[in-house]
Amino acid sequence: LPELDFDGFIMAVDFMAVTNLTSPILVGGGLWRWGGVYTRSDGTIGLFLNDTGPYPGSVAYTTGVWHEVVFVYTASNTTAEIYLDGKLAGQRVAVMNHHDDQDIHNTHYGNGMTFKGFLRNLRVWNLK
Repeated sequence: LPELDFDGFIMAVDFMAVTNLTSPILVGGGLWRWGGVYTRSDGTIGLFLNDTGPYPGSVAYTTGVWHEVVFVYTASNTTAEIYLDGKLAGQRVAVMNHHDDQDIHNTHYGNGMTFKGFLRNLRVWNLK
């Protein structure tokens, strides 16, 4: 995504998980995973930032049902947030180390994890 503005952007996708295993829904970055959202084995989604996490979220998803997940990053307040079906599910304050890697995946190549389910309607836009 050559036009991705790391000063502030939103990534959103609809997903349907088929399992409660921990797996990436959205992963920003190929060589260095700078941010994203994971399903977690406890049935919640988690925030992934600067190649660490997923940090626990507070909102549960249901397998076999379509959900919308949103990842928002705002550089001015160094805040990453994730939303599940419009509800704030997690937040982390940290400077994103993106290394100008503008790739987006549903696989974490570093640990071989891939999303288990279905994705549709990927949307990405800049806040400016």
